[in-house]
Order: sequence, then C-alpha cells, then structure tokens
Amino acid sequence: MAPSALLLGDPERLPFAGHLRLVGLRQDAGIAVAARLGVGGLDDAALVPAFRAARALEARLERATAGAEPGRHALLHALWQALAEAPAAELGPSAGGDLCLLALAWDAQGQGVAGVGLGAVWGRSAAGVAPLVAPGHPLLAPPGRPASLPGVLDLDAGTLLSVIGAPSHLPAALPSLSELDRRCGVRS
Repeated sequence: MAPSALLLGDPERLPFAGHLRLVGLRQDAGIAVAARLGVGGLDDAALVPAFRAARALEARLERATAGAEPGRHALLHALWQALAEAPAAELGPSAGGDLCLLALAWDAQGQGVAGVGLGAVWGRSAAGVAPLVAPGHPLLAPPGRPASLPGVLDLDAGTLLSVIGAPSHLPAALPSLSELDRRCGVRS
C-alpha cells in the first residue's frame, strides 16, 4: 500500500469543505498530497467556490506530478512549480492565501515531506504516531503559496506509512488514535 498524506478536518458541520487528496504513483516513486483551500468557517455561499478551487488545484497537481521525472525531489519540485504557476483566480476567493498543503514523496532512496499552512505534523510508522517536527520547524510554514521553493524534510526509505497535518488554524493537538482516521476523513 502506498504511503498517504492526511489533513485534519475542521470540527464544524462540513469538516472537509475545500479539501483534496491525491496519490500519484510513478515507476519506483510516488507522491501523496493532502490540501485545502477556503479554510475555516465556511458558510453555504463559500462552499461552491471552495469546492471548485480544490478540484482545480487537484487536477493541476495531478497533471504536474504525472508529467514529472521520477524521484521524490522531482515530484515535489513539480508540485511546487505547478502551484506557483496557478492563476490566482483558480485558487479561490483568497487567491491561495489560505492554502494548507502536506506532501509525502518517496523513491527507493528515501522519503521527503514538505508543506505550508501547518500547525503540527505527525508521522505514522509501524511503531505508532509521533510528532515529526518540533514547533518552530520550517515545515510549519504559514498558509498560502510559498514565496520561494520550500525545503524538504528527508527521511530514510520506508520510514513513514503516512503523514498527518493539522492546518495552522486548528489546535496543534493530535486527536486520540481511535478518532484520528475519522478526523482526517478516512473511512475503513
């Protein structure tokens, strides 16, 4: 099974409005992405724009990663390049200023984690779930399209089964393990 990237949903009526999730598999490499636009407090009038922005971004990222050279760094570079080239109007009413994104890319040599708009990031491995970075780490960048190419947290191959992020507008607290998948929209 391919590794995954997950974001916690809001504790509101529509927890996953504006969310997207994708997995792109390449020969000996892959990328998993979880993102959202239209963060927090979405009223009914904002649902359609958030949905459209998420679908447009999802399609853009799928095309970019499908056409990328293999390798975790090339996949992440293609993702950030596609995001940088996206027209502001395509990224919702905030023009992408509210973007939260978490990506996990892998190849035979290792795994790479990158993101923006995150208040906390946890890694799930065979040993359980644990914080991946401490507060203040560059991975916990503010929301929005990054002004420059974000860094990558490189890990050994096969280290993580998934990464889980808390968007920066939510408390940076890990839900109980019994609630974690439900809070990320995972149905078993």
